[in-house]
Amino acid sequence: MSIFSINSKNAASELFKLNSEVFAVSAAEALRVISNALASKANVELAKPAVDFSDPRLARPQAEIDRLRIQKDAFADEAALLSKTVDQMGWIEVRLNDIKTQLLTLSAASTPAERAAAAALLDEKVAVINQLARDAGDFGKNPIGRPYSSDFRTANVIASYMPSAEPIIVEGKFAGTDFSITDSDGDTWRYDRSTGSLIEYSSFPDTPTGVSHASSAISVASYDSGTGAISLDTPGGTVDGTLTRYGQGVLDGFLYNGLATDADVARALADVEAAISQFAIDKALIGGAAATLEGRLGQLNLRINGLDDKIQDLIAEFTEEKAASDAALRTRVQLQQQALSLSLGSSGALIDMFFRDSVKTGSILDRVK
Repeated sequence: MSIFSINSKNAASELFKLNSEVFAVSAAEALRVISNALASKANVELAKPAVDFSDPRLARPQAEIDRLRIQKDAFADEAALLSKTVDQMGWIEVRLNDIKTQLLTLSAASTPAERAAAAALLDEKVAVINQLARDAGDFGKNPIGRPYSSDFRTANVIASYMPSAEPIIVEGKFAGTDFSITDSDGDTWRYDRSTGSLIEYSSFPDTPTGVSHASSAISVASYDSGTGAISLDTPGGTVDGTLTRYGQGVLDGFLYNGLATDADVARALADVEAAISQFAIDKALIGGAAATLEGRLGQLNLRINGLDDKIQDLIAEFTEEKAASDAALRTRVQLQQQALSLSLGSSGALIDMFFRDSVKTGSILDRVK
């Protein structure tokens, strides 16, 4: 029995046909591999990010932004603090002028009720002024309020707004208004506005003596504004001592005897006018420092924003370029794959054409019976 059978009618043609079909299958596999390789290579390109942030065109402006932000951070807090301080000082100035306006309404014809109302308004404005000063910043970072010691010293502000320039230094100065009295025995008297009491301390603020007097029960027997010497009549007797002013130097209403006389009003008015004049100078000094920092901050923000806009424009440009490149790559690969598919189809069609019917090759094998 023969192992192989031979088509005795057209053996050479059948063999050619078989070889052609093998070729067609091999060609199809080769074209499939090529097509997949084209797709794989294209996918690698398509997967690449649109933006390369290491590109010098992006890296350089980003490095400059980082440098400017470091410079900005070095004084941004101080700029914000001084800006808020100037705002608070503006409101303090308004309150001082409110007191002056009210005092100017009093005259020899003013009634006791009108004088008492003016004294009450003075006390109200003093409380608001102190609150505004305290709210200008946090503890230890407030150049005009929230004193951290009994002598009302406040925090200094130091801002290095330019690497090559001398730092701006704003010396703190209490912008509220307060006082203390040191009596002949060396004890200290401080006023608690929350209770309306003048309290005696052997050492302020830790050791009160237990003696206190309501401000409504106190009157000023004498006061020398030049030396600060003061004598108070209290329910516990006369208190002689030296009055020290802090901040604006405007006193509470009871220390002007409730504005009961024209002399008391004149003394209060003189204190307020002096406070307004000095306050304008203090405000201008801090305002100048604040303006310098705000100006520098504005310049840095403009440069940072400009560089950031440049980066965003470049990112948009790179993204558009990548989208166009990806679209072109997809089209090119699709055309190449279509060409390969057409080549494969042509090969199959050629084989079909040759072997649609029995074809003689002219070989001697065709005549083998």
